[in-house]
Amino acid sequence: MLMLGAGGLVCLLSISPADHLTLHRPFFTWAALLPPVYVGFQLVPLPLQMLRILSPARAQLVDSLTPITQTPAFAPLSFDPETTAAFLVRTLAYSFTAILILEISRRALRRRSWAAVIPIIGIGTFEACLGLLQFSDGGDVSGTYRSKDHFAGLLEMALPLAVAYAIFLLKDPEGTASLPISKAIKACIAFAAAAAMLVGLVYSLSKMGFAAGLGALFAMGVLAVLSKLNGVGRWLSIAGLAVSITLIFAFLPTDQLADAYVNFFSNNPATVEGRAPIWNDSRQLLAAYPVFGTGLGTYATAFLKYQTANLDYAFTFAHNDYLQLTSELGALGLLIFGALFLMAVSRAVRAAFDEDWNIRLLGLGCAGALTGIGIHSLADFNLYIPANALVLAWIAGVAISIPSRPEDDKDQRSVAPLGVVRSLNRLVLRGVPALFAALLVSYATAGVVFETKYKSDPIAGSAFCRFGICDADSVFANGERASGPSAPIAPVAKLVEAVKSTPAAPSKWCDLGDGFLQAGQVSQARYCYSRALALGPQIPPLLVRSAIFYDAVQDDEQAFRLGASALQKSDLYRATVLDWYRDRKFGLNDILCRGLPTGSHGAEVYLRYWMGLDEIGNAKTTWDWMLSHHYADGAIARDYVNFLFGDRDYREASTAWAAFLGSRRNGYRESNWLFNGDFENEPSGVPFDWEITSIAGQVDTALDSKVAYTGSHSLRIRFAGTDNVNYGGAVQRTSAPAGIYRFTAYIRTQDVTTDKGISFRIFDPENSARVDARTEQFVGTKGWTKVEQTFRVPAAAKLIELQVIREPTMKFDNKVSGTAWIDTVSLAKID
Repeated sequence: MLMLGAGGLVCLLSISPADHLTLHRPFFTWAALLPPVYVGFQLVPLPLQMLRILSPARAQLVDSLTPITQTPAFAPLSFDPETTAAFLVRTLAYSFTAILILEISRRALRRRSWAAVIPIIGIGTFEACLGLLQFSDGGDVSGTYRSKDHFAGLLEMALPLAVAYAIFLLKDPEGTASLPISKAIKACIAFAAAAAMLVGLVYSLSKMGFAAGLGALFAMGVLAVLSKLNGVGRWLSIAGLAVSITLIFAFLPTDQLADAYVNFFSNNPATVEGRAPIWNDSRQLLAAYPVFGTGLGTYATAFLKYQTANLDYAFTFAHNDYLQLTSELGALGLLIFGALFLMAVSRAVRAAFDEDWNIRLLGLGCAGALTGIGIHSLADFNLYIPANALVLAWIAGVAISIPSRPEDDKDQRSVAPLGVVRSLNRLVLRGVPALFAALLVSYATAGVVFETKYKSDPIAGSAFCRFGICDADSVFANGERASGPSAPIAPVAKLVEAVKSTPAAPSKWCDLGDGFLQAGQVSQARYCYSRALALGPQIPPLLVRSAIFYDAVQDDEQAFRLGASALQKSDLYRATVLDWYRDRKFGLNDILCRGLPTGSHGAEVYLRYWMGLDEIGNAKTTWDWMLSHHYADGAIARDYVNFLFGDRDYREASTAWAAFLGSRRNGYRESNWLFNGDFENEPSGVPFDWEITSIAGQVDTALDSKVAYTGSHSLRIRFAGTDNVNYGGAVQRTSAPAGIYRFTAYIRTQDVTTDKGISFRIFDPENSARVDARTEQFVGTKGWTKVEQTFRVPAAAKLIELQVIREPTMKFDNKVSGTAWIDTVSLAKID
């Protein structure tokens, strides 16, 4: 800003007064005043009665201050004046840039020079080349930007101008047959720059950026066709352009960019990668502030009240420039900003139909650039990135500087305003830009002073913040700031002033509530937190902070309700809430009954929390509560049983599995200590169910629905005859009390070769010396045959494992083939 203001001021002073009045009509300069004037109007303190008429929702925010302080008699439309003040200076910079470039470009066009455009082409080329270097190093392609999409936003504006300039260089204004070598070299450089920008768009992997860049080129092509062709040829040419752009879109992207588009269209494109719910919520914000908006730059705060989706994310931007500008400026403000943009577009489009080669190409380039950023702004926030907004203002100045016909410049110079009009125009054309430049220099100088001397001084820094030079919250953080009901807090008077300055910010109401609580004013503190919840009713960090406050004032019911709400709405803050529950030592039953979201999900989250901490006792209590409320499903049951099994609490794990099965246990742990012995159910992934594995190319193990001894399924084991297999691919574990057990199963074989066939092994996996029983082996072909084995389980054996095995043979003919089926497996306690 300092460089822009100082350099612009020097440039303005170099233009003679006569040139100011004859170079162009002052209409655009008058129009360029409207955006900063309108934003400034949002900062003007208005009488409260007027505010009730202009913005009832803003007046309600002022009225909400009544219980804590005297209601202000005046208040601005913006409910965050400090932020809007900073955006006002940005708007001044953009307007000043457009006015300055308009002056420079009109003077350059008189010499048929593209001097006003070349800097944009140069910057775009630099960024594109830097992006390509980043790609060659294997990094993210974003140039000097933090985001690939904003990097693409610059390239999509510079690309059409580079193409137009390159084509301009191919025509010799002298009309000679041959092109001078110097211009040919320049044209090649310009085409190379355009190619670098296009490749930069591809490698940026910005889906909307690449589409906007192609849209910009398509707009240029369509305007060129419409200006030169008529009849059927016009429409055939446009169709050919559309086909060409479609083919480029289909075949130019890299595999990564193509995959990004595929993922977009395969993951419900109606949500626009999660943006659509935010746009839908923003409509409620628009309805509350329809005419004058909330104040430029205030979307992040204003949106909190209406956000219902993606609650773990704070949306500083709406990811749609038009929607956000309408929210912040209102319909009237959007009309002003939009009219200026459309003025530049219409001027560029008219120039594209001019007979003059220079003017036509400059119009085509500007039209393409404005189209590109216009498309990208549908799904991003490029206009809130100062670099790209400044480039847009630059291009708008160039576009409006283009005369609509070759004689236009002469006509304008021949009509010099007289009298009062002349004096007023001189004031606008010289005084206003100079004022803008002086304001930019002053603001930038103050910003430098703040950053170097007063950034860590909250008292002095607060004065700077009133003018939008700094972030008041960051300055406040360097001094005294609340972080909870019991933390040291700033004086209540300071906190009241902070709320008065931004009454729509729920975090500031929380700070004030903590201040009142420490001052012993509980009712006032409750009011502050009720306001915070009204302004951010679904925002997880606010819910957590409010829950902690209500616990501090001994309102457990409200604390638990808010904690449960935070758990329901947020994945990110789950651990925060549950850690707080644990640290506060709330009763487990209270948490289960009041502190969790209704339904199975909250209970599952809580159980997984205890499992993650390896707290078996609390996990068991939570599990029992889930069972009693019928909240457990197969997934959480599997994970809980595996958790207990991993802690070697085998008996409790098997008991939990049996309790979950309920009526589906089919005698499990009563008459049969093995589960799913008839193979009627797919394995559940629990250690007390079958674990079935195959060996690729050697053994295939699977359930068979065509062969069974009882029921409709059996376990089929098919050997491929390729190897001397050491097989143990069907396993089940159980925890059985001490006693004598009888194992039974039915087996059928078909053409099982070698002397080593299928058998069963039952053993203690922790110490096979305690239990290790084996059955006979089955080879050849046999019908269903019952297998039995009796063995004793000692008290020291905590876990019993059953394996279906085939051991390797020492014979020369050792490649086993054939098929075996197993069914009706049981383990019964007989003593």
